[in-house]
Amino acid sequence: MIDWFVSLASLLVSIVAIVISIQQTRLSNKQQLFENRADKYIEICSLVNNCKDTKACLNQKMILRSSKLIIGYLLSPLRVENENDQLSIITACHHLKKSAVEISLLWKDEKFKVVEDFFNLYAELLMKIWNYNFCYDLIKEEFSESLSEEIEARLNHEAEELQLSQQCAALLKVAKQIEQDDILLSLKKSIRL
Repeated sequence: MIDWFVSLASLLVSIVAIVISIQQTRLSNKQQLFENRADKYIEICSLVNNCKDTKACLNQKMILRSSKLIIGYLLSPLRVENENDQLSIITACHHLKKSAVEISLLWKDEKFKVVEDFFNLYAELLMKIWNYNFCYDLIKEEFSESLSEEIEARLNHEAEELQLSQQCAALLKVAKQIEQDDILLSLKKSIRL
């Protein structure tokens, strides 16, 4: 009879331990989800605010004249620290694409798809401006300063081929949509434990 009570007590202790373990696992998962969502929310806010701040610079004339400066503005919230500019751009674009995928995994609601699009457009614009800047540097080396009209025409042609103004407009449109649809507020509400 005592063996039976000991067995029953051990069974009850095991069940309680399993229940506590399940609750701890759920709480740990919630905490990780909270941390991941909070990190992405902060990143989204900084990129959208950066887009608003650089809105005046994101036009074709400014990009044609100061593409390195625009690249610096676009990179500033991404905390990419490499001595090689090309590696910085590649790392930043990779990070943005990864963030777009993470957004789709962290928030299942279809209305957050616009944030995923925002990350992808930001990465594409950054890469296109980098490509333009690369062409700009090559063209400047190839031509002398006396051929400035020809240089300007070639640079405009490169910008048109890369569709810089369309890419800037698309990014700004998505950033505006995020603000108008109160996506950031919805994201913030969904972060809570």
